Amino acid sequence: LYTLRAQAFVDLDSELLCDIYAPSHPRLARDYAALRAYAEEGVHVEGLSFEIVTATLVSQESGLATIEITDRISSYQLVDEAGEVVHSEPASPDQTWQIELVPSEDGASWRIG
Repeated sequence: LYTLRAQAFVDLDSELLCDIYAPSHPRLARDYAALRAYAEEGVHVEGLSFEIVTATLVSQESGLATIEITDRISSYQLVDEAGEVVHSEPASPDQTWQIELVPSEDGASWRIG
């Protein structure tokens, strides 16, 4: 899921976000808004990666899984169509939080719910 999220940002592909998040998840709206803003500004992302540092299963029941993860976001640049860096974003510190994974509609994969 984290690789898909990075790919969505690199490609400015908001449809990939639907393969990552359940429809009601707040990060879906936030990531979608960021991708739309980048597209409107004529910039793309370079150097961005999302990394899971640790992941621990907290619970699993009724087809849902809760996982505590520590993740980090790399530094990255926003680059315009001429190849000029218009903004550099520093890496984020490691963050620990819990996510709930829910099955996709077809049951073939997981989404962050």
